[in-house]
Amino acid sequence: MKTNHIHSKALTIQQPWEAVLLRIIFGGLLILAGAYLYFVISSILNVMAQREAQLGSQHIQNSISALEGTYFTLTKSVTPEDGIALGLASINKPLYVTRPGTVGSAQTNNTGAL
Repeated sequence: MKTNHIHSKALTIQQPWEAVLLRIIFGGLLILAGAYLYFVISSILNVMAQREAQLGSQHIQNSISALEGTYFTLTKSVTPEDGIALGLASINKPLYVTRPGTVGSAQTNNTGAL
């Protein structure tokens, strides 16, 4: 019976490094809990930002498709007579600018004017 009393008494004695070890363990647990919360909140915010970006992208795609429809409708209604009304004229001999090498050149008609 005497040995049990000595053994239980040894468990009640606090060692000098136990307080330091306990602080390190609690500090580590706090750091892990903070990191866990950071990553969970970060994931939630990233999901929210992704959904918002998808909604914005869908809105832009809808706007572009509506503008394309308007563009195609308007281009079908343009005729050569509309160009004459705006002061445009047809060209018999078109001139083109070419670049055969590093120096650009322009093709001109017989009068030398571009």
